[in-house]
Amino acid sequence: MSEMNLFEAIERRGSIRSFKDEPIDKDVLLKIAKAGTYSATARNNQTRRFTIVTNPDLIRELAHVIGVGIDRADYDLYHPAAVILVSTTKYNKNAGVEIGLASQNMWLAATALGIGMAWTNQMRDVTNYKNVRQVLDKLDIPSDHICLNALVLGIPNTMAEPKAREEVIKFVE
Repeated sequence: MSEMNLFEAIERRGSIRSFKDEPIDKDVLLKIAKAGTYSATARNNQTRRFTIVTNPDLIRELAHVIGVGIDRADYDLYHPAAVILVSTTKYNKNAGVEIGLASQNMWLAATALGIGMAWTNQMRDVTNYKNVRQVLDKLDIPSDHICLNALVLGIPNTMAEPKAREEVIKFVE
């Protein structure tokens, strides 16, 4: 598996929601998670925890309890080979930014490694629901931690093509 350069990964990063029924090598998943640990945290507090889930039964259980929480019985997290949950203490005022920065680093690493990934935001609303919390407990995520997203990963059926960007960049001299 060859790695693409940073700027190509930035341009090619896209939401992949269709995966092959194949596992991702453990070392690749660890490399992706490690990229997340190198993102910034306020005052270098490093209170985040990166939980990689590859057990299909646990992924289905997590998808089910999230689905119950958002009132979508058919919710399946897109049948990924792996899910990465980034959690941090619920007292962390910078949780959203710190989890977001880690997620972006991991997304770029996954893209560079040819792994498809999508960001799902339902965890933000259901992380403290009793049935969701029970699954998080099974995953050894501390009870004082919150998860704001679930990153779903797999071998992509097709990679995203770069999309045109229309946001304004203004240069002031």
